[in-house]
Amino acid sequence: MLLAPILMLVIGVFVGLIVELSGQSIVSRTQSQALYDVQDALSRIEQDVKLSVGFLATNSFTPSSPQGLNNDTTTFVNADQPSSGSRILILNMPATTINPNDPAVKPIYGVNSPAACSSTDVVNNSAQKYNIVYFLKNGSLWRRTLMPASYNSLTSWCAVPYQQPSCSVGTVGGVCATEDVEVLPYATAFDLNYYPIASSTTANTVVNNTTNSIATRDAQFLTLNTVKVDLTSSRTIAGKTVTKTGTARITIIKYSAF
Repeated sequence: MLLAPILMLVIGVFVGLIVELSGQSIVSRTQSQALYDVQDALSRIEQDVKLSVGFLATNSFTPSSPQGLNNDTTTFVNADQPSSGSRILILNMPATTINPNDPAVKPIYGVNSPAACSSTDVVNNSAQKYNIVYFLKNGSLWRRTLMPASYNSLTSWCAVPYQQPSCSVGTVGGVCATEDVEVLPYATAFDLNYYPIASSTTANTVVNNTTNSIATRDAQFLTLNTVKVDLTSSRTIAGKTVTKTGTARITIIKYSAF
């Protein structure tokens, strides 16, 4: 009878220790996963920035519904999102015949504008562009691909591009050939600052200023080829908040083909 309370106390302490160690293990695994997720997201952004031909203050064409910001035709704007306080990264991209990382990649040129598609002078024709947009929504960082309405028309373009337009998850059909990519779950902050060259230390103050017109900001973007991305992920697990941040400075590298 004297040993029973002592035994119960020992068992209680032991169980409590096991619970505490299990919680610490879960938190530790979550911290490692969160750090990996942030770095993976930055790597994805880096791949796109390097292949882009420039940054944009807003879409280079009006998106077809439901490709817009609010799943309609609302344009994306690079400055602060009212709902999250985070910025939006808008990249101007060259449409390509195959995966842009393939050495045999070629741009998509316009039909008879002015040269024929079979002509060696086709390289002087206008090339098809599309937009990649990174934005926060519903607690995640998403990647959306915006394509012009005629992107797959062989009467307008010399080939059908490798890229496909995307929309919100669960929305496929019509203009929505595929779904947006969830780049980072539990994303809480997405900040962007732009620089003229990779070695610049002073960020441009015009492009993120919402009091400046879109035209003014786009004109400034033509002089900038480097972006600094600050990304934060935060989640609560086992009663503790796990927050991880990552930073990357990325410079556009135009392929000779473009």
